[in-house]
Amino acid sequence: GDPIIMDGSIKRGSVSVNMYTRTFDLSAVRAFVPTLRNVAILKGQLKGVDLYLKGSFRNFTVKGKATVERWRYGKYVLEDCPLEVNLRLLKIPFGWELTGRVLINGGYFVTPYARVKIAPSRLYFSGDPLMPELDLKGQARVSRTRVDIVVRGTRKKPEMALTSDPSLPQEQIVLLLVTGKRWSGIGSADSEKKMTPELASDFVDHFLFGGPGKKLAEYFGLSDISLR
Repeated sequence: GDPIIMDGSIKRGSVSVNMYTRTFDLSAVRAFVPTLRNVAILKGQLKGVDLYLKGSFRNFTVKGKATVERWRYGKYVLEDCPLEVNLRLLKIPFGWELTGRVLINGGYFVTPYARVKIAPSRLYFSGDPLMPELDLKGQARVSRTRVDIVVRGTRKKPEMALTSDPSLPQEQIVLLLVTGKRWSGIGSADSEKKMTPELASDFVDHFLFGGPGKKLAEYFGLSDISLR
């Protein structure tokens, strides 16, 4: 890959370094950190990486910018996604603790049935790297329908707002996003059926993280929801 240019100092276990590279393949991390060889998220490319690292090898901050050129997780893809990071990593007995935030300044989130244009969004971390607090906004066009998406809260307890043009009831919008098709026989524009917290959580888990969507399938009387 491209050279990684570092400028700074490492003294008595204390690090103060600016790191820059034009492009970086995430899979290269596996060659340097054997414990990460089976981590599925390390598939993709970054560009314009300009980061400042400060602290010790077990407790340090990372600040700076990078753009996700293309990052794949299962059937999901992030493209052309500029990031600003301000994070602190602390080594704990069974892994790493992550605190801070990541600003997402655009780009696209692509699922099997929707291409979501990302509006300015944020991820907040307070310990578990896999359980950030979400503040996500985006817009998709599926089956000639524009869908505005807002997701806040956590992966397990999200607060979700879905609106569409032309106007559709909530359950139709959900099915549109996870199947790519309009199901006119389900609900109506004045439907009073509400999304339960459990269903909202299952939708976020399925749509954003590739979960199985079992509660969604049960809710709509479907035998299965497949990403194939």
